[in-house]
Amino acid sequence: MMLLFGAEHHLLVISNAIDAEEHRHSFLQVTVSLEDEMAMDLDIEGQYLRCSGVIINSGVAHKLDGKGHALLLLLIDRTSILALSFKQALEQRNYAIIPDKVVQQLREYVLKEYAHISNSTHFEAYLRHFMKLLQMEFIQPTIVDPRIKELISLINQCTEYKHTIRFYAQQLGLSNSRLSHLFKENTGISLSGYLLLHKLAWRCYRCWIPS
Repeated sequence: MMLLFGAEHHLLVISNAIDAEEHRHSFLQVTVSLEDEMAMDLDIEGQYLRCSGVIINSGVAHKLDGKGHALLLLLIDRTSILALSFKQALEQRNYAIIPDKVVQQLREYVLKEYAHISNSTHFEAYLRHFMKLLQMEFIQPTIVDPRIKELISLINQCTEYKHTIRFYAQQLGLSNSRLSHLFKENTGISLSGYLLLHKLAWRCYRCWIPS
């Protein structure tokens, strides 16, 4: 099983096939066990942990053994507005364990509601409540530049994953640097990071990206 929901600044994955050898990436990561009394085994920067929920900072080496059980994985662009609340909670630490009581609330909510997500409005409400349970603030950036609206539409309509900043800059009649600047100014995240999220979404079994 693998379900994936994506937006401009994050990916949310529900799967029973989340296992990873030691690696590091540029995203903030939230991982929650969706099965009662089932803890995950993690190695974070050489420190062994067993827990049911964790927030891991960007750039931190980690290894995860999901044991074939259902997990929720939320990857957040570290430069996004959405990431700010998580950064404040981490306070520059490598990770923070989510309390068991909160994990249970998240688990019950995720399992009850994820099947009902069918459009961008549903997903935004879903994410808002998920973050509320984590005592995080959800901020949705407002995009005002019509060129960036067109860019996001082009990316979301794309059926490939190999397009580059240069490709879209040429489509919109802008330089690479100008397009990247406008995208960051309007969304709060890097264009390169957004394109990476698009590549991940394109490769997954089920992909829904709101316009």
